[in-house]
Amino acid sequence: MQVYGMSQAQAGGILTMLAVGLVTGAPFLSWLSDKVFYRRKPVLLLSSAAVTILTGLLAFFTDDFPAWALYALFFMITACGNAVGAIAFTMNKELFALELAGTATGLVNLFCFAGGAVFQPLLGAILEHYGKVGDAFRLEGYRAAFLVLFASAILASVMAVATHETLGKR
Repeated sequence: MQVYGMSQAQAGGILTMLAVGLVTGAPFLSWLSDKVFYRRKPVLLLSSAAVTILTGLLAFFTDDFPAWALYALFFMITACGNAVGAIAFTMNKELFALELAGTATGLVNLFCFAGGAVFQPLLGAILEHYGKVGDAFRLEGYRAAFLVLFASAILASVMAVATHETLGKR
């Protein structure tokens, strides 16, 4: 909003794409896993790679997108990022015996919420560190925050490579 000089309504429309991507990403990724690839890991790897590329674009080209591209970018980040919901929970269930599936799923769920608990204050601190111009955070602060997300996406992609295929293992 501040970097692009958008109104709150315009920025809200773009942020709405996060919710749309979240709602549509999980069923689509599940369908890809079950009906197209017949495997879980390729969908997890492709999703992780897509999120890494998209966050990299935000980190290195923070102020270079036309407004229409922001809609697509924010949609794709959550649609692909939702591989955790669609694929990781399913892989988790397939890795553990039924007696342990609830506990294992609870631990995976913990990390989803822990991410929010860590990243919200961390990214806010980064933005505050770079300061404001008037009432707007500086572009450099947004770039630094997106670099942290990009580094996290790289780490998640590396971890996705380390996973094992689970479809049909039981």
